[in-house]
Amino acid sequence: MKLRKKSILIFVFAFLLSIMGANVTRAYTNVDVAFNFHDALAPYGSWVNVSTCGNCWQPRVNAGFIPYTNGHWVYTTYGPTWVGYEPWAWCAYHYGQWVFTPEFGWIWQPGYSYTPGRVVWATGPDYIGWTPYVAGGGPNVNFWVVVNRDRFGYSNYSNYVLRRDAVHGLFDRRVVRVQSGALSRVEAERITRRTIREVPVDVRQVSADHRTVKLILPKGHETNALREISHAQQRGQSSAKAVSAKKTTTQQVNQLTSSKHHAEVKPAMSNKPVSKSNKNVTPQKSVSSNRVVNGHHEVVNSHRQTEPKKVESKKVEVNSSSKHQISKPKEQTSNNNAEKQHVSSSDKPHANVDAKEMNSKHQNEKDAKSKQSSSHKTSHKKQKPPQSH
Repeated sequence: MKLRKKSILIFVFAFLLSIMGANVTRAYTNVDVAFNFHDALAPYGSWVNVSTCGNCWQPRVNAGFIPYTNGHWVYTTYGPTWVGYEPWAWCAYHYGQWVFTPEFGWIWQPGYSYTPGRVVWATGPDYIGWTPYVAGGGPNVNFWVVVNRDRFGYSNYSNYVLRRDAVHGLFDRRVVRVQSGALSRVEAERITRRTIREVPVDVRQVSADHRTVKLILPKGHETNALREISHAQQRGQSSAKAVSAKKTTTQQVNQLTSSKHHAEVKPAMSNKPVSKSNKNVTPQKSVSSNRVVNGHHEVVNSHRQTEPKKVESKKVEVNSSSKHQISKPKEQTSNNNAEKQHVSSSDKPHANVDAKEMNSKHQNEKDAKSKQSSSHKTSHKKQKPPQSH
């Protein structure tokens, strides 16, 4: 008898393990799927900034939209699990929560904890209803989704949802009452008066917004969800490439700008010593010009002092060759004295002129006369050969 009891217990235990293994298929991956909610939901709505909720997603839906309407419930080991028909249902109905705002209507606030369906339940003898769970507030009667017990468990409740006035009447007459927790499978079978089969699930770990989250997909309904997740991953990769390309382009532009700036700065740095030399040269020219303008007598005298030296050297050479003393002709000496008198006489009137009335024209004339006189003396001395006795 003891052996028989032990064998029966072992058989029952093995049977329970087989059932659990059939209902839950755990296919954990090493986070080989990575996506972000922004890229996953961007094609189906817009992201808005709400003062009370932060950055939220607003779906592109028809007027009068209520979450958890276009789809149906299935029972898994996690309880009643919503299977939505929208392309974004795998995300918005199982992560985060829905919030109703007067400005944007129903918006979805991101979250990273998986839930089979974040709703509040209400039941009656012939009706089953639910409404999105709103944190910090009770359910609104205008947002209840109620179906007849015969329609619960079948596809697409949107075709069988009761009208809003009928729902108001059920709550006013207290035909349906709000439940404190989730609707169990036993309670659902009691109301629908039929057996509800438990659906196995596929459990995975994925990366959403660089966070490891659990992804639970009921068997038979995972194809659409996996396809949408794959598209979200591709969009995320393309957006990352676009961001990196934009970053690279910005860096290249900055490098070109900086190199261009350095190229413009380097010649200026290299020209500094040249500019200094130019500065050193130009003041000399300006000083010489000032000396020519203001010190005309000194320049002329310097020419007079240097030129006879050259002539005397020539005289010495000639005397050494000819061994005869060369004397200046009287005509030459008289011409030189006349030129000296002419220069001094030309300077006297200008010296007596007032400094305010002196202009650049007189100064240029003086310079030209001084140059002509010096050149005339040198040429005259070179042309006259020494006379041989």
